[in-house]
Amino acid sequence: MSVKNTEKEYGSISKIFHWTVLLLVIVMLAIASQSTELPRGQEKLELILLHASFGLLLLFVLSARLIWRWLNITPAKMPHIPVWQHVISRTVHYGLYIMLFVQIFNGMARFATAGFKVPFFGLFEVGFPMDKDEAMNELIGDLHGIFPIVILVLLGIHILAALYHHFWLKDNTLRRMTTGIGTGR
Repeated sequence: MSVKNTEKEYGSISKIFHWTVLLLVIVMLAIASQSTELPRGQEKLELILLHASFGLLLLFVLSARLIWRWLNITPAKMPHIPVWQHVISRTVHYGLYIMLFVQIFNGMARFATAGFKVPFFGLFEVGFPMDKDEAMNELIGDLHGIFPIVILVLLGIHILAALYHHFWLKDNTLRRMTTGIGTGR
């Protein structure tokens, strides 16, 4: 398997970025879900700080993934796929990128409007250029709870499309981002 992307499939670096982003999103959703169930207190605060740290890690990985994507070729479109499916695929991919960045910066704004910097696993903190503002913090908090629904819908479409290609069309779409091209279209 190539480190860089080829005309036929994604390289190992792209695959690592892809699956790392998914893993980070799952971890963040799990932490957020667990923290919302807790009453105010030290345990909830620790989970919120952990969630924020993973958010900064996701920002770094997602940014590195985009840079890597811009520096590499993208595997060719599969010729048997109709144009409308390519359009939907691009829309979902761009939607996921946009919503993940929006959610990360929304979380950073939430910290800033609460008067805090965003921690990174206790190593350092990152500020965000907003002043403390309780009303804005409340609005940002509401949005921070809604945006994951949009991300999950887009992620669901992405996963269903990959499974559709793999099990129904029996083509190499999923293999290009997992084990590599073997048999199939």
